[in-house]
Amino acid sequence: EKRDKRFQIFSTAEQVTCDKQGRITLSAKVIRHAELKSTIVLAGGGQRFEIWYPKAWEQRKAELGKDSPSTLEEMGI
Repeated sequence: EKRDKRFQIFSTAEQVTCDKQGRITLSAKVIRHAELKSTIVLAGGGQRFEIWYPKAWEQRKAELGKDSPSTLEEMGI
């Protein structure tokens, strides 16, 4: 089940590279999907980060709530 969830999440990920000034270019598909405008939120996720529209990120944070100590232990944190 965990493997399927990881696949579901990461199968839509896109790999990007930085230009000489450290910038990345996002595809139009990603921009539309994330409903990105002029302001974005970069949310860290260990070795990766996610790009969010600010209002959507606030909703997601509210859904996540607070992690319990057992959840953090399961993650190795």
